Amino acid sequence: MKHALRWTLGFTLLSAWFLGPSACAQEPEEPVAVEAENDPAGDELLQEAPSKTAKGRAAKKPEGWKSELSIGVDLYRGNTDSQRTKGQLAAKNKTEYTRWDLGAEATYAETDEEKSAERARAWLQYDQDISDWQYGSLRISVDYDALAALDYRLLFGPALGFVLRRTERQILKTEIGPSYVREKEGGETESFVALRVAESYEMDWTKTSKFWQSAEYLPDIQYGNNYLLNTEVGLRAAFDQTISLKFVLKHAFNSQPAEGKKKEDLSLESSLVFSF
Repeated sequence: MKHALRWTLGFTLLSAWFLGPSACAQEPEEPVAVEAENDPAGDELLQEAPSKTAKGRAAKKPEGWKSELSIGVDLYRGNTDSQRTKGQLAAKNKTEYTRWDLGAEATYAETDEEKSAERARAWLQYDQDISDWQYGSLRISVDYDALAALDYRLLFGPALGFVLRRTERQILKTEIGPSYVREKEGGETESFVALRVAESYEMDWTKTSKFWQSAEYLPDIQYGNNYLLNTEVGLRAAFDQTISLKFVLKHAFNSQPAEGKKKEDLSLESSLVFSF
């Protein structure tokens, strides 16, 4: 596990350092205006020829607010009686230079009339572009997990983000910055400063399907053996413009969980998504 974490962290930082300056070097210059006296053909060419800057910003055109409601229900009856319910409400806003991402989700499950899952999460992130390949970010999130004896975990902090690759179909990003973490776990309250290193990848697989992947590493700056690692892989297929089916695999690792609790949580979730 330690070797994998070191490799992931090293690759992310190296990619940001190596690709960032190169992307900056490729940042397009403003086109030079050329006057054409009494030349209608020249005026037409000048009007039709798009600048490189416009082409570079085509992939991040404004989209406005988009919201979605996800609902998932699993029900089993027989030798084992169990039910699992999950709901998520999320919204995103995208302009030419800014992005908002906010939402909340909750999961509850019972097996043979005993609670087997009870957790909730809320988040808010704001991004502001600095250049075509770099942006500043501010993120806050709150987590709750009854079975892991986590009353709450508050995470807040800024970050510097790098766009390592952007096309019309895919985008690869990485973020790094300090985060303040305060949590009450196992009846004990503690707070620390962590170095948050995150990466995310999204790809429009086809016109009706989408794939995404993300990872977040949060080591305590003072005590390196205390860290959190969260990863997610998802696939979404649309039936039409408003209804789609989503599958998400999540893995959460806590190097120092509450006493008597496991370090890892793995879940595979499916839900129906309504967009509006």
